[in-house]
Amino acid sequence: MTSAYKALCGGAIMIAAGLLAVQIMGGIEYTQGGTAYTRVSMIAAMVTLAALPIFIEAARRIGATGVAVALFVAFLAFLAYSLPANIGRTGEIKEAKVVAAGDAAEARRELASINTTLSYALPDMTAECIGAPEPLPPNRWPECRRKRGTVEALKERRARIETTIHDAPVSGDVGSEVIAWASAGVLPAADVRKVGIIGFALGLDVAIWALSWFVSHVVSLHSSPVPKDRSRELPPTDALEPDADNVADWAKAFRTKHGRSPSIPEVQSAFPDCPKTTAWRKAKAA
Repeated sequence: MTSAYKALCGGAIMIAAGLLAVQIMGGIEYTQGGTAYTRVSMIAAMVTLAALPIFIEAARRIGATGVAVALFVAFLAFLAYSLPANIGRTGEIKEAKVVAAGDAAEARRELASINTTLSYALPDMTAECIGAPEPLPPNRWPECRRKRGTVEALKERRARIETTIHDAPVSGDVGSEVIAWASAGVLPAADVRKVGIIGFALGLDVAIWALSWFVSHVVSLHSSPVPKDRSRELPPTDALEPDADNVADWAKAFRTKHGRSPSIPEVQSAFPDCPKTTAWRKAKAA
């Protein structure tokens, strides 16, 4: 195998291993809270899925078609088992971001409403409480007490909402929203999101499979012996019958084996019944 092919195979192995690690991480998160068997079986399915193309290629190269077909069926089964894990985990993350974005937008709307209410309540409280003592005496200044309580409750609520908005992570699915906008509403953002989730999960599995198959195919291709050109292969000397008709073929085989033409005594020794002149003429013609 040339250095270029070795570099390609090394890069393919590194990329496939990285993608497999990402896939396993998603599977572990997806099965969080499940039994140990569920989590281990998910990891085993993903690792087996990545390794099966190597054995499928090996079976194909040695002509074990039945084994290759059986392994491919197993590949499809493991794909059907592990694919929902990646789809589910990626979908959960995206939907959680969308929900968080909706919650943040709702919080901002509520904050705007509170600020609007305070813009009226504060002057009203100030006007009602002019001349009121601090603290307010019991059973006196009831309207001032009521309006002051309303303002304080609004301010506390505003402070909590501002903290929530400040601490909230960056959320939303801008990519899906932009694609939905670019399609002029033909593709809703929710549908774009679902298609993207399936595409990522399926692409991850297919990429790992293709890279594994590429490496195994290159290795098996370059490790195969170079087929011999049977049309130029000469029969061994001892395979020829000692008669005059085989002198030329025998002489060619002798030259191939020993790197020189046979001498007349050697021809006569191999073909004792052949006349000397005939043996010399046919050996020379060969």
